[in-house]
Amino acid sequence: NRGAGAAVVTGLTWEHGYNYGYDAGLVLENAIAWGWAFEAEALLVQDVVPWYDSWNDELTAAGIPYTQIGSADLASTNLYQYRMIITASVQGSTFNTRLNSRRTALQDYVLAGGVLIWSGCTQSSHTPYPVPLFGGTNNYDTSTYNDVEDPSHPIMANVDDPIIGSSASHNYFTGLPGYEDLLATSRDTGEATLYV
Repeated sequence: NRGAGAAVVTGLTWEHGYNYGYDAGLVLENAIAWGWAFEAEALLVQDVVPWYDSWNDELTAAGIPYTQIGSADLASTNLYQYRMIITASVQGSTFNTRLNSRRTALQDYVLAGGVLIWSGCTQSSHTPYPVPLFGGTNNYDTSTYNDVEDPSHPIMANVDDPIIGSSASHNYFTGLPGYEDLLATSRDTGEATLYV
């Protein structure tokens, strides 16, 4: 959480319905309840629909207008015209490379007051992995159980503890700066899988 903006960073597999306690729809529901204003259009950065569910469906169901761009358009897009940006998970190596090249721009967007829902969830072959905002390392390791570390945080409202799924998370983060709010960890590694 930086300045007036916020970055929700995750290695959880939100989009594909494998998580029985937390999915993309609940993320949006909690973000709205948290008080983030969605009167302005959202930006979805996505090259392909990940797995079985999509941010497209969830944004439409929540009544949030959005524009979708592919990763090739990220460098030429004015991020500041959007109140919220979502990066989809499991997009492949080319997407990850393009996302990493815009890391500073995304950090600046958050520092200026934007809301970013950023997914570092990948497949093991999708290298380079997306680099976490504001520092740290993204590591691949699937975990069936993710423990909720801060159930009182608004983004965790109505989230089951533990978060259980067939590979509930694909990635975890290490070497994070000391200023994040840790929300969930991989039971296998004890490392962060969701933070704000």
